[in-house]
Amino acid sequence: MPIHTHCRTAFAAVALAAAGVAHAGTYTVTTTADGGPGSLRQVIADLPPGEDNEIRFQPGGTGIIVLSVASDLPLLRGTSVLIEGQYNLGGIVVDGQSTSRLFFTGNVPTTVRNLTVRNGAGTFNAGCVQGGGAALTLDNVVVEGCRAGIGSANAYGGGVSGFGSLTVRRSIFRDNLAMAGTGGGNQSGGAIYYRGQVLIEDSLFIGNRVENGPNAFSDGGAAYFFESDVTVRRSRFIDNRVVAPVPGGSAAGGAIACRRGTCTVEASYFGGNDSAMVGGAVAQEEGALVLRNVVVQDTFDGYGGAVRVTGAGGQPATLTIDNSTFTDNAIPAWSGYGVHLDVGGNTTVLRIANSAFGAIEGSPACRLAGDAAGYAGPGFNRAIDDSCDAMLGSDSEQATVDQFGLGAPVFGGYVEAPQLAATSVLIDAGNPAVPMPGGDAGACLTLDANGHARPSDGNGDGLARCDIGAQEIRSPRLFGNGFET
Repeated sequence: MPIHTHCRTAFAAVALAAAGVAHAGTYTVTTTADGGPGSLRQVIADLPPGEDNEIRFQPGGTGIIVLSVASDLPLLRGTSVLIEGQYNLGGIVVDGQSTSRLFFTGNVPTTVRNLTVRNGAGTFNAGCVQGGGAALTLDNVVVEGCRAGIGSANAYGGGVSGFGSLTVRRSIFRDNLAMAGTGGGNQSGGAIYYRGQVLIEDSLFIGNRVENGPNAFSDGGAAYFFESDVTVRRSRFIDNRVVAPVPGGSAAGGAIACRRGTCTVEASYFGGNDSAMVGGAVAQEEGALVLRNVVVQDTFDGYGGAVRVTGAGGQPATLTIDNSTFTDNAIPAWSGYGVHLDVGGNTTVLRIANSAFGAIEGSPACRLAGDAAGYAGPGFNRAIDDSCDAMLGSDSEQATVDQFGLGAPVFGGYVEAPQLAATSVLIDAGNPAVPMPGGDAGACLTLDANGHARPSDGNGDGLARCDIGAQEIRSPRLFGNGFET
């Protein structure tokens, strides 16, 4: 008999059976061995299909406990599965040794919590966690060094892939890779590839990448979402990239690429991401892109568009930006795209309001395709040049780098935001209307990127008015001449 603990009282079993509810069982991993009694592999193999199953770990030892697996783990079974690691000590690590896929949920609703999964390898899809259509939740999970595509001409979701519902909270995705292993083809989602309903909160994506193939597409250095309704909140995307494809291919979305559906990003930071072609930070093809309290900084891409939005194949796209900051983005040589923002054909700019488009390397800051529709409502934006004018609405103005006064990014509780100099033209320059919700069209958001309330009297004139960009200055300035020190 495998060594496991099946926790259930007789009374509860009778009561659940009488009510027609699935039984609940807890099964404990007691060894770091890859097989045999008490191993993770054996516990998964023994899961009953008709119960709400919970897997826990008690293999002994202190510090980081590593369970290495030499071949793909069995398919999870049950009416639901909870895989509960250890939050204390050093934690539990499940390691695929760069040869084996780790968890495959099939059609079982699955939650993975307080666990590190690393070095998983998927033939085609995810190397670490493969969803199968039911709800998948990752809570306080580290996904690192995982790869998709080791035995295929295509690769989707280096760390996690699937369809249905995905919820990610308080998790880290680091150094994952989507790269085909047999000649190369289509690659998407260095850390995540998903199709369905997606919520990502309070998470970090760093150093994930998509490597090129000789045709079609390479998209989403950190994440790719297809026909999905996606919400990302209070998350950070740093140094993710899409590596250059050979001639005839394409590359988009150094951090995030979305195609169709709605992609909403709120109170999040993009720093140092890179696409070989377009969308160095974010790329949206068809569907709707919404950015609120977002910072996009130090993005580098081959053609342009730190944020790139376009319709395609007769399908339109829309763009909405509120209280966001773009600065220090770059392209090596202007190729007709905008450095900060590139709006392609069959696209409508629904609103750009209270946002800053600062320093650039390359030119121009923005581009609006000839058959795209700009924004003419209340804007209250600031831009480094006049290339953004058709998109920025009324009460928008140009400003120099010095006038912007955007300093180094500082972590403010949720995400980084460039600090504002005391003399910045962004302070108390946003829409004076009552902040949303309930405010006029184009009004400021009620909170900034780090959860601080808007508006605040940032310049000390006795009038509370929101700042332009992702950060709201909270304390009144002692002096108006910039000599606060």
